[in-house]
Amino acid sequence: MSEKPPALVRLEDDHRVPLDLPAEPESIAWSPEGFWLGTERDVKRSQDLVLLVSAQGELLRTLTYTYEGVSPQPNHGLEGLCLRGDTLVVAGEDARPGRDAPIAMATKREEPWRTDWLRLHSSTGKVSGLACTETHLFAIERHYGVLHLLQAPFEDLQASRRIEVPEQVRGSKVNYEGLVVIDGKALLLSDNQGTKVEGPTILTTLELPAP
Repeated sequence: MSEKPPALVRLEDDHRVPLDLPAEPESIAWSPEGFWLGTERDVKRSQDLVLLVSAQGELLRTLTYTYEGVSPQPNHGLEGLCLRGDTLVVAGEDARPGRDAPIAMATKREEPWRTDWLRLHSSTGKVSGLACTETHLFAIERHYGVLHLLQAPFEDLQASRRIEVPEQVRGSKVNYEGLVVIDGKALLLSDNQGTKVEGPTILTTLELPAP
């Protein structure tokens, strides 16, 4: 199977402009420099790329993350990405034994990456989205039938706690992959188009408890 992903497209005046990227985008965060993309590939490997792309579609920078403690499976990659000031924060999809997800951090301008470990709260869930504040990391932990919103202080990611997600917005057919934290609220966005899940896109807003 080819490692080259389908072309990413950007809508511009009803015309599609292909973006020629070296790997498939899986997560995204915006900064004044452009859009940061976490990627994955459909092969076994020990590294994934973090890309900076301008609003005009130009590839500006490529950073390489080497996994520690886990070996990502094909099509499992950097499922979460957010910015904490000048620091990039990415999450790998595959957890290590003991149910910890790799959380890697590096400045936007230089490597190396530093890997920490976020405590998960289920036997099957994986990180599918990240959001950062100055003091805390938020993550979606999900699998089919599993949905947790996690909050952890950056100083101790093992001290993660679950934030209750109402039953009416849960379910095995809701595949949340987007997460934004702003003004004391968490916004969760579903990706309900896939081989196992199909349905309307759902945007859920949750009030966050005090840290």
